[in-house]
Amino acid sequence: MSWYEDFLKKFFHDPIDKPFDIPSHEQRAKEYAGLFNIAEIEEGKYSDQIASCMERSLLPKGIKQDFNEIRHPLCEGEIKLDTTINNQECMKEISNLLKEISEYFINLFHEQKAFLIWRNLLEELIEKVSNKDLKKLIPILPADTRTPDHSIWEHLKVTTAIKVYESYQNNSLLLFTIGPVQSFISQARKAQDFYMGSFILSYLTFIAIRKVVEQYGPTSIIYPDLYKQPLMDWYLKKDEKLDIKCDDSELKDIITLPTIPNRFVGIIGTTNKDRIYSLVNEIKEEIRKEIESAIDNIIKELDLPQNEKIKSAIINQLSDFPQIYWVAIPWRISEKDVQIEDLKDFFTDEKIKYWQEFYNFAKENAEHSPNIGFLYQLLYTAVEKSLGARKNLREFNQLKKQEENVLYVVKKMFCFIGLTENQFLY
Repeated sequence: MSWYEDFLKKFFHDPIDKPFDIPSHEQRAKEYAGLFNIAEIEEGKYSDQIASCMERSLLPKGIKQDFNEIRHPLCEGEIKLDTTINNQECMKEISNLLKEISEYFINLFHEQKAFLIWRNLLEELIEKVSNKDLKKLIPILPADTRTPDHSIWEHLKVTTAIKVYESYQNNSLLLFTIGPVQSFISQARKAQDFYMGSFILSYLTFIAIRKVVEQYGPTSIIYPDLYKQPLMDWYLKKDEKLDIKCDDSELKDIITLPTIPNRFVGIIGTTNKDRIYSLVNEIKEEIRKEIESAIDNIIKELDLPQNEKIKSAIINQLSDFPQIYWVAIPWRISEKDVQIEDLKDFFTDEKIKYWQEFYNFAKENAEHSPNIGFLYQLLYTAVEKSLGARKNLREFNQLKKQEENVLYVVKKMFCFIGLTENQFLY
């Protein structure tokens, strides 16, 4: 199944207005999916279970909570809802707006539909809604009224990132980084140097991200969030020819800002080693092509002679750039989900014991038995540790074409200190 078909089924598994009426939310989800010609949304329930476990693993059994507040995910900040808000009126307005908006999507291909729903739907609703209180709430409507510290939009992003086939999840956590950063900083002499170094790394990282997006969709990138990222909007406009909700003049002003870090974390829908290697090799090839294209443009702009010797010299100068490191950890091994003990090489015995007790507590007391989503924190820590270990492995390429030049320089050095060429020991 293509990423966009998978995305659409999972995006509509929960309605945007879910917190206004929990008991009827499944029926509303089917109705809203139908407006966009999306069927079989029940296939997204397994991805939903994993995403829910990642976000709210320890909800006790039998807990219910009316929609009366929204909490900040990182602090004690909260928004108490005005009692004048009418849940039924809010649901009715959202339903009417979705009917209106869906008319534009009817004749689109699934890939276009998926990209535009991900990028434009929230802004379309905010722009069109007439209720001022609802307008403020739409971006932060919680996915669960019992733990109202994460929005329905974030929950849908995570759910659509997780790939499940016939009830078995098949995902890996990928961490990819491009450098070097420190040498860019150490060699910078002006503010412009710092800026260009940051932009080059930011842009090349996006080239890598773009390859993952093409195969697994925009929500597969967990960090950085691609929503309203200038380079992502530029890609959707330029390559996908989509009408994105952003001002062209504003995008032109911010497109050259280095808004993407030199690393990304993604959930990719495969645990197959060969497929992961193939993806990374495709990413490296895209980066190589982009660098060569930049070299051609530089030669053209500086009006240099169009010959292979100049191009070869520039490429040779960049032989150690960029430095690419990556690590992927599968969530499934030998046809079963990764267990806590499978990660024992990354953590102390005390840490493993603590998590095992934590897991058992959740299994006995939580509303739903914990799944692989419960271990996301451990998996992320393991992938970070793995990347650190990988970076400590220094590698080099033997430059055979330069061996004679190096030997010549060494000979001259010995001659300088009084040895003749005949005295030089090979």
